[in-house]
Amino acid sequence: MSKKFLFITGIILAVFCLAVILLKGDNFAYSVNAGSRSADDYSVTVENGYVEITGKQIKDGKLTVSVKSVSRGKDYVTITDGGDEIYLIVLYVHRFGIITENHFIGRCSGDFVIPVCVIVYLALIIVYLIMKYRSGRRLGLYRYENVSNLALVLFFVPVFALQFIELTRNSYTGFIGTVRDALSSAGNFTFILLPPAVIVSLLVALSSINLMYKEGINLKNMLGLFFGAALCTGSFFPNIIDYILRYKTNVNIYNETAPAVHIEKAVECIVTTVIAYIECILLGTIIEGIKAARHTPAPDRDYIIILGCKIKKDGTLTNLLKGRADKALAFAKMQKEKTGKDIVFVPSGGQGHNEVTAEAQAIKNYLLSRGVDEKSILVEDKSTDTFENFRNSYEIICENSGGDDAKIAFSTTKYHVFRSGIIAAQQGINAEGTGSRTKTYFWINAFIREFIATLYSQRKKHIKLIATLSVLIVITVAAVYFSDML
Repeated sequence: MSKKFLFITGIILAVFCLAVILLKGDNFAYSVNAGSRSADDYSVTVENGYVEITGKQIKDGKLTVSVKSVSRGKDYVTITDGGDEIYLIVLYVHRFGIITENHFIGRCSGDFVIPVCVIVYLALIIVYLIMKYRSGRRLGLYRYENVSNLALVLFFVPVFALQFIELTRNSYTGFIGTVRDALSSAGNFTFILLPPAVIVSLLVALSSINLMYKEGINLKNMLGLFFGAALCTGSFFPNIIDYILRYKTNVNIYNETAPAVHIEKAVECIVTTVIAYIECILLGTIIEGIKAARHTPAPDRDYIIILGCKIKKDGTLTNLLKGRADKALAFAKMQKEKTGKDIVFVPSGGQGHNEVTAEAQAIKNYLLSRGVDEKSILVEDKSTDTFENFRNSYEIICENSGGDDAKIAFSTTKYHVFRSGIIAAQQGINAEGTGSRTKTYFWINAFIREFIATLYSQRKKHIKLIATLSVLIVITVAAVYFSDML
């Protein structure tokens, strides 16, 4: 399945819907409760003559009035029972004789195919995205594309579910109803996710406050606080807008023909769609990050790179860096026990301006203290970031192995495994990561940084998709507005 297949299928389904409506749309039947009366007890009149009555009959306690289009225009059909009970039907006769009820793009004969085709098409989109995600996973564990594809699956599944539920409830109200259901999907999704979103926001905020208390106040440590506030505010955005319109303005929110109400609806839908999409990316990042962190490299590695980070003032390892070194030692022991194969350690990290020695040298000293043979250690002490960690370490590994076919693992903190693997893959380095534990309060805030990095790395793709969805929302809201006005 490909994008071309989806595009062609979409056109075929649209043509099929149009063909069914053209075939059946020039006739329309309207039913009202009749009780024990007979059809002769009811009088049916047409005001403008754009439709004509073709029959009326009572079946199963309901009076069904059938009409057929005559000419293009807006007409009113009145049903009276000879007493006080009156039914007024507003009908629009379109080009090609299609009759719609109550709205310019309201319910019409044959329009039942629309929600069915929408559900079929959404199912195809989900299948396509799942196949794309699985294909991406086969290409590699460390890919931002995997997060994006998984996020889209998580985004479209609730939309599909909500559309399916509406169809099975037998509450279909025509094309206008399908449009309105689509517009409310993102809002419904954010409403469903509101409780966990609020809980996550509070946890992230509390974690950031704890981190700032223990590690100091700086922009990096405040990212979680900012994100938690933004997520919580976005989740409550529809309620905030509703409150402002209801109590702080003179806008009549119940007036469906007011342009201000439709503008507000478009803004609300765009914001809730963006929030829902970001929540899906966050969920996708969490899922892929956890999978990467729990992954254990195959026990056939030749080298394991230990990614450096800040050391203590006396040149010894911080708990964070010690955890990475211990994880590398644990992996080497596990591999030796399973396959009997030794591994070469590659501690990586240069000397910061406030560090007494290079991070790699500090890691080497720790490895030696744990009984590792110095011949099994290759030091890379020039790098300043993760990108250089891999680039410089890989050059040393190639020089030592005499080629580029060495099997490589790397050790870092759990939250950092996914992005580190991506940085390695971007340089063409085939390496599998293993992650060490860290304190919860630090992990949560650090993971927010990983999420932001995921967003930034695929920013063009995300912006393009959000812009497309926003344009579609504006078009559909405009269609609802003009349908209500006509």
